[in-house]
This record gives sequence, structure tokens and C-alpha cells, in this order.
Amino acid sequence: DKIEDRAKFYALCKIAQESIIRLIAETSPKYYGVIRLGTVLGEAMPRQTAASIFIDNALSGRPITPYKHTQHRPMLYVDIQDVCRAIESFSKIILNRKNHESRPKVVNLVSPFPMTILELARIIRSKVIRLTRGKRRPRIEIVGKVVKPVYAVRDKKLFRVDISRARELLG
Repeated sequence: DKIEDRAKFYALCKIAQESIIRLIAETSPKYYGVIRLGTVLGEAMPRQTAASIFIDNALSGRPITPYKHTQHRPMLYVDIQDVCRAIESFSKIILNRKNHESRPKVVNLVSPFPMTILELARIIRSKVIRLTRGKRRPRIEIVGKVVKPVYAVRDKKLFRVDISRARELLG
């Protein structure tokens, strides 16, 4: 797959954590579940995320700077408000279950439509222009032209996301 080296360990840890929780859920009389989150967007998001960096740059008059080698990387995002509502709903489901009811499933909480890093940069640019009434008009400047691109434009079309389980379970 096309996971970058720096993200491979993180991805493997997430898979291991989910597997452990699923195993416990199947063998325990208690109820457990997994909500798999996309990259969370919203207030107080980590400073190291692309969205946060892009917003900071745009508001301070610097260019929005996606990296060339990952500009077409498809990402699955989720809004922080959706995360809060989903966790509240999931908690109520777990707390109100009876022993004979089926256990919660693994739920993917993401936007059903992947977005590339470049598309995220363009959305942030247009929002900054609109919200500052044109006082800030940040440029998008692709950086890191030495590293070979990891993703192609067509990679976004390879993502198929089904959020029906999340909608059904969480409402």
C-alpha cells in the first residue's frame, strides 16, 4: 500500500488496538465497541495536522503549502461536532444494552467522500477569503519538489466508504 514510512507504525498500532478491542468484545460479557475516526477537523485540532497548518499560514499571510509528494493523498475527514454526537450516541447504546442484545459493531465515522490534501488546501483558501471578506487571499504553493509523488490524482477514486453502519447505529 501507499502508507508513508512515518505513518506505517501508527497504522499498525491502530489495527492492533482495534483487534484487541474486538477480541475483548467477543469474549467478554461486558459491551465494548470501536469507533474508527477519520482525521478530525475542528477547533483545537492538533497543531501538526495539515488543516491546522494551512489555516495558520492562510491567516498570517503566508502561503498554504501542501507537499508535492502527498498533495493527491486521499484523506477521510470527520467534523469534531460529529465525533462528539457519535460518542454520546455510542455511549448511550452501550449503557442501555441488555445481555441478550447484539454487541455494537466497529463503526467508521468519516465523511463518505475522500478529499485530497490539495482539495483541503483549496477549501481552506476559499473559506479564509470568504470569512475575511477578501482581506486575506492566501496563495497555494506546492512545496517539496525533490521527493517523487506518492499518490496520483486517480487514487481518490479508489476509496469506497460505506457509512451506513454508522448512520444506522448512531443515528
